[in-house]
Amino acid sequence: MVKKLSLNREVGTSLVLTIFSLIVYTITLAPTFSWGDSSDLAQRIIKPEIDTANFNHTTRDYELFRLISRFFQLLPYQDQAAGANFASAFFGALTIGLVTYLTSLLSKSIYAGLVAGLALTISHTFWLLSVIAEAYTFTTFLTFMCFVLLTRWTLTGNWNYLYFSALFSGLLISHHPSGLVGALCLMPYVWMSLHKLKSVKVVFPIILFAVGTLFYIDLVRHKLKLDLGLLETLAILPPVNPMHNNSILESTLNYIGYLMYNFAGLAIILFFLGIIYCVRNFTRLLLPPVIFSLLILASGITSSIPDKYNIYVLTYPGFAIIVGFGFELVRVKFQLNRNAIVAFMMLIVMIPPLTYFTVTKVSTALRVDLTSAREAPFRENNVYFLWPPKNDDYGPRDYATRALTRVSFRGVLLVDYTLYMPLMYLQEVEEFRTDVEVLFVEQYYEYPGGISKFVENQLQSKRIFLGTNKPERYYRIEELRTNFRIVSQYPIFELRK
Repeated sequence: MVKKLSLNREVGTSLVLTIFSLIVYTITLAPTFSWGDSSDLAQRIIKPEIDTANFNHTTRDYELFRLISRFFQLLPYQDQAAGANFASAFFGALTIGLVTYLTSLLSKSIYAGLVAGLALTISHTFWLLSVIAEAYTFTTFLTFMCFVLLTRWTLTGNWNYLYFSALFSGLLISHHPSGLVGALCLMPYVWMSLHKLKSVKVVFPIILFAVGTLFYIDLVRHKLKLDLGLLETLAILPPVNPMHNNSILESTLNYIGYLMYNFAGLAIILFFLGIIYCVRNFTRLLLPPVIFSLLILASGITSSIPDKYNIYVLTYPGFAIIVGFGFELVRVKFQLNRNAIVAFMMLIVMIPPLTYFTVTKVSTALRVDLTSAREAPFRENNVYFLWPPKNDDYGPRDYATRALTRVSFRGVLLVDYTLYMPLMYLQEVEEFRTDVEVLFVEQYYEYPGGISKFVENQLQSKRIFLGTNKPERYYRIEELRTNFRIVSQYPIFELRK
């Protein structure tokens, strides 16, 4: 007999958390474009025809996300980039709702779901990546939609849930090849449920999965024309950063530090209690999010990408579920009344933002950079990276506007990737100072005779500028100093003979 579930309480709770998180993210939304990848993504959402200097988007083209995000350009924002930012906020809020719902189903407690949703909403990195144009929240939305649908199929026996889970699994892969990890996480559970599958009904999930992967298939089809290895052709080869030496031990310790900061206060304690809850109340329905989080964690720890907090954010929804389980253990153990539950939830919501605020203010006042991030003009690293709200952050636009204004007519501006994308946004989207030739400095590291020779050749007919002078290794400053005068024209520098 098929078990019927009441959706009212679980769905209602999830909707409340979805609306709450969307309000939080909308209020703290970045008003304009951000740095690096975020600015790159925003301009390709607004103008799909833009080719950002032929950068290789083999694993981050995000065609599906960009297609859907174009609808958010209909919103009445004065700055088009804000519409792209809102797409991240929207799917971040939907993820919160799904995590709340899944936790409620697995624990049979809406209180556990509420705590999980609240903890994830105000977790530092998930909040940060929900208020600027990034694709991570869309990844978590698709992933946890798959997990929720699979859970509903198991609990109700309704095959429609399995059909849609297969479709969303395909869409997850189409969104980003790392979605293969998400789809793979469903396999152990499906394997254990083979006794439910009938030969005829199996065909439909396979078809829907194939339909969902059409964007991915098209990507592979284009790459087959190139002389690439198998993993590169499948777009699943992890990127390698030759300028960053990875240490697994250091990465592991950093991840623990990130967790302590993202879930400051009670949430960390509840996580360990949640592990006890999982041991006592194990269900195979928990396998997909747990396996997914562990695989993503492993890929992040072993990756050579320096900005690993972006990868680790994909593990936080699974972490939040365990936090919710921990609260349920406490609630049942101590028979918490409604006032105690409300007080608990207020602490869950209030402690992390207070921690972010305090750490940001103290580190800035003491001039201690806790982020180890590269310096950028118009950006205070501690504020940008440690404080999630971005509602008053105009730094990228201010830098790009002033930098392009300072460059002479038809001058050349050499910049690194983080600064390159905001400049390109103004040129490509707003058509501001298109006479300036903005060049990506790394492309000239191997120039015959070195970057100094390239500058020397350019100076014969043009004035040439640097986007900044830090980090020095990005611009080969020591090499340039021996051959040219570096004259400050803040925020840029002119190179003269």
